[in-house]
Amino acid sequence: MTSKIVLFCDDVRFEVGNKVSLIGVYDERLLVPRGTPVLPQLTVFMRLETTEALSREMSIRATYMGKDMVADHEGIKAVALSTNNNGKYINITLSVSPITVTGQDDFIVYLLENGVEGDPIAVLPIRWDSDENDKGSAQ
Repeated sequence: MTSKIVLFCDDVRFEVGNKVSLIGVYDERLLVPRGTPVLPQLTVFMRLETTEALSREMSIRATYMGKDMVADHEGIKAVALSTNNNGKYINITLSVSPITVTGQDDFIVYLLENGVEGDPIAVLPIRWDSDENDKGSAQ
């Protein structure tokens, strides 16, 4: 694999003209207001590019609060794959809808190649929003 791009957002749309629209892209963390236990949706967009045609089976796994968000979650909206004509890139999209915020933890994404899981490739810290967090991020 030559490069991996992973972004967390509210939604991903595949548009006419081979365009991908990412809606509501998150920065280095997701701040959740206290008293908001459910987020409508959290989407992971991953683009993998290689110099050779992809010949491996690719998939992703995500965990939050120790729970496998793919295997244990009933609200998986979509796991979508798209590739270009020569097979040198692949887009993988995973949408979890809804996602219950049960505490402050990391949403961790793993890449599986031919069913073998590697190290985490992306982490989105989910934290309660507070004045203290805002002061810390402004420094």
